[in-house]
Amino acid sequence: MDAQKSLKVKKIVKIVLNVLFYSFIAVLLLFSIANMRIKTNADIPNIFGRGFLAVISDSMEGDQDDSFNQGD
Repeated sequence: MDAQKSLKVKKIVKIVLNVLFYSFIAVLLLFSIANMRIKTNADIPNIFGRGFLAVISDSMEGDQDDSFNQGD
């Protein structure tokens, strides 16, 4: 009985990890497609209306609590 329970737990953990892994792959694919769709440097890649940019130099850092720092 204990062996069957252990087998069920392993199977459930495997399924959950597979779902997380393939969800992560799907998100990476969406970001890749958004980046490939950019035609000019003025465009900002976005997914579901949310864009993402990199802070290139210290001169772009903010002084607010929710500001970004270089490399973010």
